[in-house]
Amino acid sequence: MLAPTRAWYERPVLRSLRLQNFRSLRDTGDVELRPIILLVGANSSGKSSFLRFFPLLKQTAEANSRSPLLWFGEERGLVDFQDFENTLSRGATVPEIIVSGRLKIPLINGASESAECQFHSHITAEEGRSFVRRFQYECMDEEFVACFASNRSLTSLALTGLEAVIDLDGQVIFDNLVPDFTITDINLQADELLHDRISQHTHRATGMDKIEDIAESIRYGSAGYVQQTMLEVYGGAKKWIENVQALDPSDPYIQEIKRLAFLRALGGGERWDPMAQLSSALSDLAHGVRYIGPFRRAPARFYRQQEVSVDEIDATGSNLAMFLYSLEERDRSAFSSWVYEHFGFNVRAERRDAQVVLRVNTGTKSNFDLTDMGFGISQLLPVAPQCWLSSQRRSIRHRNSSAPSLLAIEQPELHLHPHHQFQLADMFMGLANAARDTQQPLTLCIETHSEAMIHRFGELVAEDPRRREDITVLFFEKAPDSDTSTVRQIQFDAEGVLQNWPIGFFRG
Repeated sequence: MLAPTRAWYERPVLRSLRLQNFRSLRDTGDVELRPIILLVGANSSGKSSFLRFFPLLKQTAEANSRSPLLWFGEERGLVDFQDFENTLSRGATVPEIIVSGRLKIPLINGASESAECQFHSHITAEEGRSFVRRFQYECMDEEFVACFASNRSLTSLALTGLEAVIDLDGQVIFDNLVPDFTITDINLQADELLHDRISQHTHRATGMDKIEDIAESIRYGSAGYVQQTMLEVYGGAKKWIENVQALDPSDPYIQEIKRLAFLRALGGGERWDPMAQLSSALSDLAHGVRYIGPFRRAPARFYRQQEVSVDEIDATGSNLAMFLYSLEERDRSAFSSWVYEHFGFNVRAERRDAQVVLRVNTGTKSNFDLTDMGFGISQLLPVAPQCWLSSQRRSIRHRNSSAPSLLAIEQPELHLHPHHQFQLADMFMGLANAARDTQQPLTLCIETHSEAMIHRFGELVAEDPRRREDITVLFFEKAPDSDTSTVRQIQFDAEGVLQNWPIGFFRG
């Protein structure tokens, strides 16, 4: 796989996900969001629970929910987990659902530094209302922990190695899983403490204006980077510069300044705000989720025309005809050619009086109604147009929806001949390659029971071993007489053979 370029990190990007106590999933472990994630396992082993977390995140973000996760959406309910109690794993030792993630973020606009960070949101419920009780954020050897009551009031705050006292007051706004400290004065208190610590290493005659100039120059980053910004002050700070230059980046004083710079950034407006960076990464992921469920709508002979612009295919494909009909002629032709290239047929939406019909051509002189083509093609649609739309995100200019970040697709192989299942694997791999080439992260999370499709992915890896870094296979299984699922991450080797694959899995 080609090494990611700086463009991948111009915006913060979520790189991995971990779920604990989420339905049957006691702990998924850290799952890297590679271009292709295949979910494999027996029925009721937890595959769908993991995959449906992503549309759950989407419906939460789109509804502007007060809950950390909107378990059931009234308006555009993509998935229904009912409530916190029904989503919490049975037998969980602590009544908390923990959502964790790892992300890479740029530290300062225009700066070359980036940081690997992790977060952990501990969700619980009281009197039927779910909330984040504990939020933990780890970045560059530091751990920031904030705890909250059910009314969102901040009950405690701690940052590794920092003894300074911050007064806590008022409620904190939440952007779903992430606290927003904008309405608190934590950053102002941290700024005052920073001024105090700076004055300890300046000349006693140094005025407050100069101390504020020094504080303003300090930006969060690695200890070496923080020390560098501490020196970015000119005129009237000779003693300060001499004292700072004499210190090693590991000196406790530099470490304390670094931690105060972190706290000052919380809710700090234009300054680098770690919570704003995390919220941005989760928002980009959530709004960019596209979900195709396992029950696609059966084809109809006629569709009532609606003069609407469709931004994406819905979970059941019920808006497929209107999506195709809403395309400009150039895009209709491009889509039809794309489908023919991958699957050997093309499809067009045509107007017939006040109705819209879907017509299919398999390369002959005749066109057929979709309802006369067998059930397999109708179930492949809408998977294909959703994938095509994701591949064309830069060229479809009239669309206002967020760029696709993750396609969550359940059983795309339904009713398909093994040959078409092979073609699906080729199409998915091509989509992943195209996303990487444009340096826009895209993950395909695919739940499948298709031996043919998994075998084809192995062949593709054998043809180009670099592709093995693009694919993760998650194997879900339950122990006998257990409600808890375990998740194993399995990789292809350079020959395209799955390592530690359970013998006879597809044979029973």
